[in-house]
Amino acid sequence: SISVFADPAIRLYAGGKDRALVTKIFKENFYTLTANPDHDLDLMLERRSPNKWETKYFGKMDTYMIYDGDRPAGFISFYMRSSYQGLILFLAVDDEFRGKGYAKKLVQFALDQFKKRGAQVVKIATRTDNKPAQNLYGNFFKFAKEDEKDGFIFYRKDV
Repeated sequence: SISVFADPAIRLYAGGKDRALVTKIFKENFYTLTANPDHDLDLMLERRSPNKWETKYFGKMDTYMIYDGDRPAGFISFYMRSSYQGLILFLAVDDEFRGKGYAKKLVQFALDQFKKRGAQVVKIATRTDNKPAQNLYGNFFKFAKEDEKDGFIFYRKDV
């Protein structure tokens, strides 16, 4: 387990250069990140919501950035779907910063946050052709494969 509680490189999304990086990553990796062609970054980042349909989640989704020095390098977005279940919706590291373990640090950070919030189960999904993500979730973090459909693999982890 990687401890990142004291890691000053992980910070809550703050707009500005954080927004610029998230926008860049979504532009370059849209297919990998979402199956929703209407994905709305404003809703995600400013309203802190996973989507426009489930208003009960407005203001509930957190996005955290990981920094390499003074530059944002990647992000993770997650929220509690219920009192016992957390969902990691987005995880991405900019191409320039891959291979430094930043995705691992972000996932561990989210898992630690979920534990603090009382989650018993955490879920995440990835495309069936995204082998690096499958390796990270299944092999490194030991998420269990729950289902596979419509080009996605769905994982769960008891925390």
